[in-house]
Amino acid sequence: MVEVINRELIPLGVRLPQTDRDVVGGYFIWLTLPESVQGAVLAQRANDEENVVVAQGDIFEVPGDTEHLGTAFGNDIRICFAWEDEDMLAEGISRLATVISKMQDGTCEQVARPGTTEASAKKFW
Repeated sequence: MVEVINRELIPLGVRLPQTDRDVVGGYFIWLTLPESVQGAVLAQRANDEENVVVAQGDIFEVPGDTEHLGTAFGNDIRICFAWEDEDMLAEGISRLATVISKMQDGTCEQVARPGTTEASAKKFW
């Protein structure tokens, strides 16, 4: 999956934040998006347009802790790879790249539907 992320998402400005570690997670990959792409909007668009479900990063924020550097996750998403086949994961990453490309070139709406982070988290879980 990281190979597909490197091929499809890194050229779009997406970053894998902890690439210097041998192990960077269990069942999830955390991705930091380019400044122009909000995680909540990407999560909505990916679901609506490409049938891909990702978790917007801000549902993992600790309430009241967003004033510290590195604790606000509006430009992040989390991808789970626990139960999908590798081919399906690669397809999902490619579809995600399609949505990010549309958002960057202006052919995709950039406004999240009204809602709170708490409501988004409850809907996701």
